[in-house]
Amino acid sequence: MILHPREKEVRQAEREMMHLHFSWLDRGLTRGETIRILSDLLMSVAKHMIREERHPNDPSKPGGLK
Repeated sequence: MILHPREKEVRQAEREMMHLHFSWLDRGLTRGETIRILSDLLMSVAKHMIREERHPNDPSKPGGLK
């Protein structure tokens, strides 16, 4: 089995994210607070992805509008 060339980069990014997560815990943030941070980040990314998918010619238009 041969891994895709991008897998090395993805795995390195996963390790970096885990280290960042643990550094947040070391700073005293709770697990719930770290999940909130990640959730907010993912929601922001999803919002812009939906805008681009629904309005490719006007990605600044909110995704919930027609």
